[in-house]
Amino acid sequence: MKINGRKIRSKSMKMRKRIKKVKVNKIIEPNKTENIISKVSSIAANWWGDKVCNPKFDNGDNGSNGGMVMMLAILNTKSVDETSKKKFIKILEKAIINELESRKEQHRTPKMTLSVDYNPDMILSNCAKVSGISDSNFPWKTTMWMIIILYQ
Repeated sequence: MKINGRKIRSKSMKMRKRIKKVKVNKIIEPNKTENIISKVSSIAANWWGDKVCNPKFDNGDNGSNGGMVMMLAILNTKSVDETSKKKFIKILEKAIINELESRKEQHRTPKMTLSVDYNPDMILSNCAKVSGISDSNFPWKTTMWMIIILYQ
């Protein structure tokens, strides 16, 4: 079924979540961790940029109420132009780098979580507001964990 040119899932389809794992199977020297942090932040920011442009709304409710709520959420989204998307990716990438670097400087494991229940968390919301993207464009029930394990 399509609403406003966007495809929505029918209630009979199984819920599928796709998890993208980025695994580095090398021992990294301490002075090269900045490259890993920037690579992880770039991958994460681009992933969220794609999700904001084409959000999926699925709260796990396969009933008629869930279908109605999903249709209303799709109608509430705003289209995202390419400049807003690029600006969002750039701002989010910097925010992720800052968070991971600050944890590393405090001699803690560089890790963070970006998540959306029905609304985005503070980091995602602030980056979206600065770049002119609506909070209603974030996919429901989505969480991303980033953990960088450093061997020394």
